[in-house]
Amino acid sequence: MERMAAYVGLDVHKDTIAIAVAEAERNGEIRSWGHDHEHSQCR
Repeated sequence: MERMAAYVGLDVHKDTIAIAVAEAERNGEIRSWGHDHEHSQCR
């Protein structure tokens, strides 16, 4: 089984959450996974 590592970043504000994923290797690609504008159920 091959192992894979990545970093996940969350930018949390009162009304939104932005999500990004970065590859673990140096100079790896960073991708925006999207935004959640309706997370009122998380409060």
